[in-house]
Amino acid sequence: MPSPDTAPPSHGACTPHADQAPSAARSPGHGGPERRRRALPISEVSAGMLVRRVDVRPADVVFLKGILEASEGLGTLFAERGGELVVAVPPDREKDLVELLDDLVREIDARVHPEVEAGRDR
Repeated sequence: MPSPDTAPPSHGACTPHADQAPSAARSPGHGGPERRRRALPISEVSAGMLVRRVDVRPADVVFLKGILEASEGLGTLFAERGGELVVAVPPDREKDLVELLDDLVREIDARVHPEVEAGRDR
């Protein structure tokens, strides 16, 4: 008689339980309730933040995003169309934002719009 560890698996031992089987009721890829599909308005996600609109060449969007990500949480970048961007930072980082925007104007010819009230889209 073979030892238990070399015995062939018993019938049904490898089949999943009914609660583990895929279900058509789940949303694809997430296994939970269906998520909202539309983006939140910029005014909602930037509420309480200092907001500046900045225009750059479309090719410079990734460059600017990389600078923001490397700037230890300076702010968040939202792209509306092509190079039309919104930068939102906490109010206590205004000095850092002003320095960054001044550099962008000099280095990549960015156009910075006047201050926008937080929570207000154009």
